Amino acid sequence: MNLSIGEGLKVVRLIKGLTISELSAQTGLHLATHCKVETSKNNRTSYATIITICQALDLSPDSIMKLLFGDLESTRAVIIEMACVEKEKEAKTE
Repeated sequence: MNLSIGEGLKVVRLIKGLTISELSAQTGLHLATHCKVETSKNNRTSYATIITICQALDLSPDSIMKLLFGDLESTRAVIIEMACVEKEKEAKTE
């Protein structure tokens, strides 16, 4: 299961419970930029833009590579790991 970069970033954003507007505010990038990245309508997305989004999502380069280019099992492992991290963050704030 290979995802586009935009699809992978959208999955991570949704797992983290962020709206696209919230992520846009965190990155300082225009909302339209995020929409184009997530829908893969911009094939010329810069490396810097992808890195900015990954940093805002606390996504390591290793995780994004597994999510994008890994097999189904490694993709599932990354998603489960992110979900566990989010649950731990929620538990600490309660």
